[in-house]
Amino acid sequence: MTTSISTSTPTDYVLFVHGVKSRSETEFRKSTESIFNPINAQLKKTGRNLVSVPCFWGDCGQPALNQLQDGLRRSKVWNDLWFRDFREQEILNFVGDGALYLSRSIGAEVVNCIYNTALTLLKNVSPGDRLHLVTHSWGTVILLDILFAKRWSNQDFKAVDPKTWENVQQIRNALFGLGDNPGIGLKLGSIHTMGSPVALFNLMNTGELNSHDLAPDLRSFLQSLQLGTGKALPWNNYLHPADPIAYPLEGITAQFFNSEFAPESGEQTVKVRDVLVKTNAWSEKLMAISKSTFISILYGGTAHNSYWKLPKIPIGIINTIES
Repeated sequence: MTTSISTSTPTDYVLFVHGVKSRSETEFRKSTESIFNPINAQLKKTGRNLVSVPCFWGDCGQPALNQLQDGLRRSKVWNDLWFRDFREQEILNFVGDGALYLSRSIGAEVVNCIYNTALTLLKNVSPGDRLHLVTHSWGTVILLDILFAKRWSNQDFKAVDPKTWENVQQIRNALFGLGDNPGIGLKLGSIHTMGSPVALFNLMNTGELNSHDLAPDLRSFLQSLQLGTGKALPWNNYLHPADPIAYPLEGITAQFFNSEFAPESGEQTVKVRDVLVKTNAWSEKLMAISKSTFISILYGGTAHNSYWKLPKIPIGIINTIES
């Protein structure tokens, strides 16, 4: 869903990137509406223009995952393994989508899907417009990788084909603080991550020749953005307590950003806040009683996919945009 854009009023673009197990673009768009519609309904009362930008990539690696799943099922011991549904529906999808994105060919497909969706809407922005990122699960890692990973900054890494590399450069050039002209472009207003494993992805940022290192470009970006806006970038990290994929960021980034990203002036460039969210379902309350047992882990898949319908998240985004 999009709203009409006034030429006199700045526009807030809300860009959505989904995570694992999202195989239907129609269903994904419905999920984004669950978050975007309450935001739009509230903020249009203040005269703001809002545009939803859903970025779907979920069908890129499905053939490869199907082939792997068929091979697993042909094993003579597969039916003897415990928790087969959990293995197939949660672990295989999460690890599979992650591994496929990091591969050369599928990673290029994912990047180009996001490029084809986002850049068309974001390249003709006006002064005063802002961008707000709403990412779920592995989608957080994908977007941060596209925007800040070293492998897209240096052609010597030869991450993917030249066309895909050029697409990434165009995405970066569209944002203020990135690209060849960091002093122009669309300013990032806030980041909202849901069920994010980006804390685990940070373990890959070790070693001098690591092509997935986010630090150099992210440091420059945050400093440029802070100078351009005069304030720290708000980053809300939403976690469901039963979601085994969601990890806190406050403690990690407090150390990570202070040592790696703080400008010489000492001013804060990003404000990361971990926010617990949950439903009031009876099943969830029962799971909380046994939160230290494996039974609660089986509920983790439901928790991981619940963020799109939790009212606390659009409320948090509204409060951030208004402030």
